[in-house]
Amino acid sequence: MSSTSSVAIEERNVTALAALAKWIDVDQTKCECSARALPWVADNEAFFGIACGDAADTLLTRTMRGMEGAPGMAHEGSLAAPNGTANPLLIVQPRFDPVCPLRDAKVVRARRGKVTIFAGLAVTMAFYLLNGPLRNFTPPLETAPTFDWSNIESSMDLRWTACADGHECARLLLPLDYTDSSDERTTAIALRRVLSSTRNTSSYRGSIFINPGGPGGSGTFVAEYLGMSLSILTGGNYDILGFDPRGIGRSTPEASCFDTDSERKIWMSQAGHQTLNASEPDTVGLYYARERAVGERCVSRIGSEDGIARYMSTPSVVRDMVEIANLLGEEKVNYWGFSYGTVLGQYFASMFPEKVGRFAIDGVYDGYNYREAKWSSNLVDMDATINSLFDFCYLAGADKCPLWDSSVPRIRRRYFDVLEGLKDNPVPIPLANPPVLATQASIRSLTVSAAYSPLTSWPSVAATIRAIEDANSTMLTHVAPFVAPLRAECNCGPPPAPIDIVFNEAFSPIACGDGEENAFDRAAFAKHFEELSEASPLAAPDWARIWLTCAAWPTSARPVWRYTGPLAARTELPLRCSSSSRGAGLLVQESYGHCTISAPSLCTAKHVRAYFDDGVLPAEGATCEADVQPFVGNVRDVRAMSADDAALFDAVSALSEAVPRWGHFA
Repeated sequence: MSSTSSVAIEERNVTALAALAKWIDVDQTKCECSARALPWVADNEAFFGIACGDAADTLLTRTMRGMEGAPGMAHEGSLAAPNGTANPLLIVQPRFDPVCPLRDAKVVRARRGKVTIFAGLAVTMAFYLLNGPLRNFTPPLETAPTFDWSNIESSMDLRWTACADGHECARLLLPLDYTDSSDERTTAIALRRVLSSTRNTSSYRGSIFINPGGPGGSGTFVAEYLGMSLSILTGGNYDILGFDPRGIGRSTPEASCFDTDSERKIWMSQAGHQTLNASEPDTVGLYYARERAVGERCVSRIGSEDGIARYMSTPSVVRDMVEIANLLGEEKVNYWGFSYGTVLGQYFASMFPEKVGRFAIDGVYDGYNYREAKWSSNLVDMDATINSLFDFCYLAGADKCPLWDSSVPRIRRRYFDVLEGLKDNPVPIPLANPPVLATQASIRSLTVSAAYSPLTSWPSVAATIRAIEDANSTMLTHVAPFVAPLRAECNCGPPPAPIDIVFNEAFSPIACGDGEENAFDRAAFAKHFEELSEASPLAAPDWARIWLTCAAWPTSARPVWRYTGPLAARTELPLRCSSSSRGAGLLVQESYGHCTISAPSLCTAKHVRAYFDDGVLPAEGATCEADVQPFVGNVRDVRAMSADDAALFDAVSALSEAVPRWGHFA
């Protein structure tokens, strides 16, 4: 290392270090072109500005955002609307959800009083986890992706443009800063709606706003590819309205801290194969330094006084929804939110209870835990979901599960034997393009991410473990994309279709911006890591990175507005409830995965449709079974369904392949 480099490091001279970067990391890869990806969600730093900015002002959050970057507006108070919301909320929840456990849903329901909860055995997780995207999701092309969003002119009113058969798109200019009525700056919010066939009839019920999670998920993307399925599930009498929250997807300005998606992926790939462990200081230092690098980079790109990061917090998105509904001429807001979308729903119902129409939230995260930036309640059911891998494998038999053995404990032992062996002996996959390593860290992360959608992902996990056991080079090459899903490519040509969404840094301004500011402290992190490890040893290393991400988010990029008021509201209409909770109806879906849509259930789909169509609630004690199981396949005879039931089942099955994943690990 040169003396110049040593001095720059010693003095923490950011400018000098930037100039010397190519010498410090002589093997760094570059892309000389710009290409865009096709994600479901934006994987950027918006999370911090929102989640950390909405959080209370503590030593930790001040350190994350910098002392001078505290929000210009913070709403203090409880997370409840004491006078109630205009209509009851529908909470849809799996029984076992590793990152959004049923316990959180019950807490939210208890605060809100007259609420309906659909609970199921679901699980979720991943740290690019809170950005809700589907990295391996292949969009079902309901519409030909030929629309060019650059042709839409942003306007102060809603000017809809046909963007596919039965689809309309618009870009709406809304106030950038709701805390300053004299501020004329704006942000352009992208909207896409799938039109109801009952428009201009007495059956038409208005719009249903959709948020797929994240924070960072693109609602326009969901409307484009899954809008018709959502329309069928909700009865067909609503327009399905997907919107991209500030800084996300096709909304502008974009919360991106990298010049290209390839540049971002190259940076992410440099993390290597070290597993974060609070008892190993070098790993903590490495991961925290990486989060600081991104956070400080974002300050220069999106975190200035005019930067979008300071205006992306959840309360600003709530206000955007109200403004959109007003321009649509709709007095109430109907809504269906998944994963982080359940937090957005809690904020909305608390800030504008009188505007609540039909409201469904699926895959619930406790808004208080989120806003306090604790991230401590999520993994309660993660290991229960992971254990379902071994149960379903045994149930399916040797013909359907490559890891099958004579008992569930033997299958489980084989999995963990492979995982332990990889610690000291990673397995090379030389014929993959490019070559990759199967390491303990990569297989652990693969398993945790797969827990989002056991139905579609457990077979890949089982095949990967079996291939490593057998040293089967052909099969290992086949599963390499699952082992190492992050591939940085220099694609100089145009994207394969004109879908101009990229993974960006939206997660950070939102999730860290919404959350309390907590300073980096090794002892505090060690305690947090220990708590997560007690809940799920496999998921803790990935999930703990959220804490480091927000601890590194600069104060100067914190939002001008944080909502710290109540996150609960009593609704006007009474709901039937179980004896264990007050004023809430509970439907339990017996399934595993993140959000109930991860396991198709005709029974649950009918309850959801009845709620949106007629406000009908499930009877006390009602339960629903999943109709499809991992490895096993269909457990209901689809051929015996009526035409209407078959269409409903097909719609919920399409959604099961698009389960939202949170944040950076989604």
